[in-house]
Amino acid sequence: QAQTPLVLSLDSALSIARMQAPALRAAVAEELRADALRRTATEMPATELEYMRGQYNSYVPDDNNITIKQRIPFPTLMAARGGAARAGAEVARADRMSIEADLRMAVQRTGLRLRYLQALDSLMERTDSVYEALARSAGVRHEAGAGSLLERTTALARASEVHTRRMQVQADRQVEQYRLGALLGMQVPVDISPGPLRALPTPMGADTAVLALNPDLVRLEQQAEVARQEHRVARNAMLPDLMVGYFNQTLIDAPTTAEGLPLAAPTDRFDGFMAGVSVPLWFVPGAAKAKAGAYREESARQAWNDARLQLMAEHQALLLQEQRDRALLRWYEQEALPNAERILATSLTAFEVGEIGQAEHLLNLQQVNTIFQEYLRTVDSLNGTVLQLERITVTGR
Repeated sequence: QAQTPLVLSLDSALSIARMQAPALRAAVAEELRADALRRTATEMPATELEYMRGQYNSYVPDDNNITIKQRIPFPTLMAARGGAARAGAEVARADRMSIEADLRMAVQRTGLRLRYLQALDSLMERTDSVYEALARSAGVRHEAGAGSLLERTTALARASEVHTRRMQVQADRQVEQYRLGALLGMQVPVDISPGPLRALPTPMGADTAVLALNPDLVRLEQQAEVARQEHRVARNAMLPDLMVGYFNQTLIDAPTTAEGLPLAAPTDRFDGFMAGVSVPLWFVPGAAKAKAGAYREESARQAWNDARLQLMAEHQALLLQEQRDRALLRWYEQEALPNAERILATSLTAFEVGEIGQAEHLLNLQQVNTIFQEYLRTVDSLNGTVLQLERITVTGR
């Protein structure tokens, strides 16, 4: 059983989507995660604390040694890791902006689609009423002997056809209502408050200059930067690690002076510092990782370039499509719709006074209905094109 939809304005639906849409909330969480990972660039191995006790100096079994050591990655390696983490955070930010732009377009598209289906449903309702009235009139004429059974049957068939199509439109509305509810993170269908179906204006800044700021391109650009920084990481990983340390120990019964006396007691401590490097002796795996990083960097750069070219082509195609739809819309508003109104009024008057028969009147009604429906489809198509233009010209910086 269909649920009663929650009715919202389009602006309210957009506000709710920004606050609670699951896809956007997931993207925000991922952005925060990537930002938190930036602070892991200076990660170092755990500090080693060693304790040794026994006969490491003489027969005395109670000598003890405490050693603290810390291995430190080469500074340029930590710098490269920091660059990769920053680029990763920028990727997550661009991804969040891309998802936000996709969500906004999807909510607007679904909302305007519902507005289109509302207008189409109203048109079908009026058309259904006209055909039902025509069927009743044909029935009365047939019973009075002034009309044929074929006229009544034809009118009833046309009324039934329109009624069936209206039911399909209403089913399409329910589908879009559930889709909009899912976009808003709700478990109930959502409808858009009734209003006139209007064509959207051409978006501001819909030129090629802003395409470089498209969040999808920014994301790919930052992914290329991530690949470049990870290539740096792979190269710098072959550099030696540094090691520093400190030890403190006993040397029981060992001489404490050049003369040999006195001897060290258990309370005497001897300390010192250590420093060293850790050099990989087998370079082949590290060199292979660096080479793979170079290939990945080139792959990411070419992916960005391909996406840039595809986006420019899509932008030009959408501009041409918008020009085509606006030209068609102007024709409907300036010529087709006024002509349809005249055809409807003239045909109705001519049918009522007997100048034309029912068959010709039905053809005229069908032509008028087709013009109205195609006009609504043109507005819906134009709005979809405008929203796509807005989507690819949105900025991600």
